[in-house]
Amino acid sequence: MPLFIKSKDILVISGATTSDDGKQFVGSLLIVNVKTRAEAQAFVDGDPFTKAGMFTGVTITRMNKGQFNPQAAEGA
Repeated sequence: MPLFIKSKDILVISGATTSDDGKQFVGSLLIVNVKTRAEAQAFVDGDPFTKAGMFTGVTITRMNKGQFNPQAAEGA
C-alpha cells in the first residue's frame, strides 16, 4: 500500500524539491501532523525511500502552524 494512503491521517503535504530551474531533483519535503519526534521518526523509518537507502540524510524539525491556506495550492 502506498505511504500516502497508509498515512492519510497524518500526512499534510509531500513532494520532491528541485533545483531552481526545476530540472534536477534535490530532495523531498514531507509535512506530517504528529505529536512527538518519535512519531515523526517512525514515519521516516517506514518511508519506502528510507528503506531503499535513497536518502543521504533526514532532518526532523518541529513547526508551529501559522497561516494555513490550502486554496493557494490549488493548481500548483
